Amino acid sequence: MSHSVTQNSAFPLLRLPNEIVVEITLAARPPERELPSPTPELPVEWSLSHVCRQLRQAVTSAATAWTWVEMDLSRRGSIQRAELYFQRSGSCKPRVTLRSPVEADALDAFSPHLQRVSHLIVVYGMTRAFAEIMESIEGVALPNLVHLQIDNRTGEFSSLDLSTIHAPNLVFLRMIGCTQDLPASPLHWARSLTHFELRRYTKDNYDKDKNLALFLGEAKHLHSVTHLYIEWDPDELLDPDGEVIDTDTYKHLRLEYDGTSHDTAVDILIRFCLRNLETLVFHGSHGPQISTLFAWVDPMDWCGPAEEKLDPRLYYPSLTSLVFHNSTALECTDGQGGGYEHIRAPPIARFPSLTSLALVNQCCTAPILLDILGPGSQPWPLLDTVFVWPPDVDTEVVYTALQDIVDWKRSNQQTVPTFRLPAELYDRPYWTANNVQVELVSRPSDAYSANW
Repeated sequence: MSHSVTQNSAFPLLRLPNEIVVEITLAARPPERELPSPTPELPVEWSLSHVCRQLRQAVTSAATAWTWVEMDLSRRGSIQRAELYFQRSGSCKPRVTLRSPVEADALDAFSPHLQRVSHLIVVYGMTRAFAEIMESIEGVALPNLVHLQIDNRTGEFSSLDLSTIHAPNLVFLRMIGCTQDLPASPLHWARSLTHFELRRYTKDNYDKDKNLALFLGEAKHLHSVTHLYIEWDPDELLDPDGEVIDTDTYKHLRLEYDGTSHDTAVDILIRFCLRNLETLVFHGSHGPQISTLFAWVDPMDWCGPAEEKLDPRLYYPSLTSLVFHNSTALECTDGQGGGYEHIRAPPIARFPSLTSLALVNQCCTAPILLDILGPGSQPWPLLDTVFVWPPDVDTEVVYTALQDIVDWKRSNQQTVPTFRLPAELYDRPYWTANNVQVELVSRPSDAYSANW
């Protein structure tokens, strides 16, 4: 790009006050909890500081613009750039990403600033590199550390000891491809956590003698945790005869899995007793799992009509948001969607406080909606929002089902919920003609992004 083109393209920025330029710089950053990119690009503050003298002055004088520090020895000049960021960030609390291989001179640049770091993300490709990083912070007080993320990219699952971390205000912990070494090192160091994520916890890379039940058995003693996110293979790592995880603390639970059995969702939830749960996200679900969950009755507890009693372990009196999500659009004819059984037990008995329901890329979306909201269904007065993102091939049949729901509810003096829909369903004349409340959504993750 020529110098003149650069000046012309930057000219509108030059007319803005410095504080607005800084706000634009901060707004260009990725979301705080987004996973780090495998190949990070030069950040916007670095690029703007090299456009012209005026922009350089505006950006370099703002300490808040230099708080995201990236240290990656695979990139030339990474250590020098990190030192510059630490200097320019002044007394602000930096967010640091350490990528291996990390050598001693890189850690030397990082160590003097440890006490003011608020967010620490460690991405390592060698176990030795992670051990060196942990040695550098062992015994160091980290009073400002609130967010810790450990991303194992070695290709082999790791069992780590984080008990040497002294971070009394740590509230967010994300462990990817690794977990705490249990029972040798209990989670006493994590008593302040409110948000806990355990990702890539699969049968192929974990010793089954230390299964998920052991970890959850320890985690249930973390009474401050309100958000729990687990990504794992329930068919291999969840002991069906293990101890039920009984806790009143979890308010938001996200379960990511790849179980194809129609009973998978039920098999997972009966391992928990979560009386105060407010948000529940299933990532990896499909239609028959939903119908099984909505209609589940434990035959050991009840032999009478299903409508009269539900398994008490699957009763959620405080749940207000329920999300069924799949990254892949599933069709009812693909094998997983086969065997759908219509929902006869009223789901309102299981979720009496539910106000929001989301079905994202779920096979059998149309029959699910008709079963719980369509002709013959009982009123569900508190359910005021339904998020529907169907597989492309089901768009028209889902549209027809939604119309049938509206017509039924209107003819029976029932309240029609607000539908949150993608453009393919939102841009239909029926909604305006019938005064139906609809909202346009731009991506499937809008169904749960508020809490995750």
